[in-house]
Amino acid sequence: MAGGILRDEGGVGALPLPMSQEKLEFVEELGLYWSSQGNPRMEGRILGYLLITDQPYVSAAQLARDLRASAGSISTCARRLAGVGFIRRHAVAGDRAHYWTTEDDIWGSFLAGERQYLKREQKIAQRALDGLPAGEDRPRRRLENMRDYLSWLEGAHRDLLRGWTEYRDRRPKDEE
Repeated sequence: MAGGILRDEGGVGALPLPMSQEKLEFVEELGLYWSSQGNPRMEGRILGYLLITDQPYVSAAQLARDLRASAGSISTCARRLAGVGFIRRHAVAGDRAHYWTTEDDIWGSFLAGERQYLKREQKIAQRALDGLPAGEDRPRRRLENMRDYLSWLEGAHRDLLRGWTEYRDRRPKDEE
């Protein structure tokens, strides 16, 4: 370390020193909450880090360093978070390192992305219904309820997202 700057072994350029103790406490608190919901704690820590950093994107190497985690753990958990829409990869021209970022409104993005999951589940239920032999009324009712519930939930998500966007855009903006 020279002059308050750390080199990023996995990417280009210099990195600022790790976050403040208060920010790191938020990262750990979100990690603990995330794990209490049955998810890997590291996922919550990565998400917390990306939520509270002022950097536009963060390298996997920086996450591993600041979170004191293995590169494999960061890679696995970041891919899982990206798969459900909480974070996304960021490309830096000429750099092969992995960088991660999150949207300013990941909750609205997550809600919008979850509709895709609901559509896939509806298709699974419909395929099962299409292949169900005549006369199997109990499985048919259960599968119809599955399909119809997911369809209803998809519409509710659309309404929730519209309501959230209106609420978010109405709230007073912070004075700068």
